[in-house]
Amino acid sequence: MELECESTKEYLKSYNHEIELPDIKMCLFEKCYPPKLDSFLIAEELVKIVKKDDKVLDIGTGSGILAILAAKKGVFAVATDIHEGSAKCAKYNAFLNNVEVDALVGNLFEPIKEEKLFDIIVSNMATLPAPPKEQYNEYTTRTVDAGPDGRKYLDPLINQIPKYLKEEGVFLTLHSNFANIEKTKNKLDDLGFGFKVELKVSEHPTGKTSGQRIDYFLKYLPENCHPIKKEGGWYQKIGIFNARRK
Repeated sequence: MELECESTKEYLKSYNHEIELPDIKMCLFEKCYPPKLDSFLIAEELVKIVKKDDKVLDIGTGSGILAILAAKKGVFAVATDIHEGSAKCAKYNAFLNNVEVDALVGNLFEPIKEEKLFDIIVSNMATLPAPPKEQYNEYTTRTVDAGPDGRKYLDPLINQIPKYLKEEGVFLTLHSNFANIEKTKNKLDDLGFGFKVELKVSEHPTGKTSGQRIDYFLKYLPENCHPIKKEGGWYQKIGIFNARRK
């Protein structure tokens, strides 16, 4: 199988955003979610906090970019994805970059058997609200759509974090305001396990699929989940959550 590979520097050229990341090689298998702006924004935060000998879990790994960047810093990296092709892609990309990633197939934490195992849990899951009556192809449904409010995977993910995160461990995730940034912040604050939550918010143009759903967002989502109209286009807020367990 011939695959076209690019470096992360090549991917980053298409975004008008200053992001500093180690350069790694990335190939994509068919129907695997490619690195996009959200991938690079959370990757930039991840490489800042990873320490050698940490154990890192990447939930919904896609191409494996987050797990690989962690592994490049000398950590034990585990990745899960419900899509078998994505798990294989992550493992292949790890091989290309001379690191090991234990890529497992399963939904969220299903493949993880041991509790309180990880120093860092990172996730860039699908969080885009989808109009309930509209039908999309399998790829869009799996990699982008997350129910009518965008929280189909996010809420179950957050609920299980305390079970798998070590004391003083960090949960790192991000999503747009379409999936309700305030609700995620409150949910993390209310987990009852002593999380200290830091939130970083920035504005970015909407992507192609979210741009096609503007009318749905404006009509059916709460006001704090609405897109922002400025400079002749639509923008979104992206919140990055760094939740440290005390």
